[in-house]
Amino acid sequence: MRTEILATAFTPEWENEQDEVMKNLLDAFERNDEVAINEWSRKLEPPADALVAAKRSGGADFIRKRGYITRLAEKKYGKDWLEKSDDELLKMSIRLGSGD
Repeated sequence: MRTEILATAFTPEWENEQDEVMKNLLDAFERNDEVAINEWSRKLEPPADALVAAKRSGGADFIRKRGYITRLAEKKYGKDWLEKSDDELLKMSIRLGSGD
């Protein structure tokens, strides 16, 4: 499954797009522009384990309200990953191995 995630997520086009999003997001942070931060955050596709960490600290509703792209987490943990407990996600992560 990990190989499938890597093969479908990290194409050169995807990397270029994410680099551009990240540059704009960092620029928004430097300007302390909260509107732009929220806008660019929703365009960034975080790694699955980063989303799990955000869910752990902010809850599933935090992820939903922020509008994050969750494709990588869905591929790694299943479409219902937001409904799974933190313990279940941790066990899955250990079983699948670290990395996205």
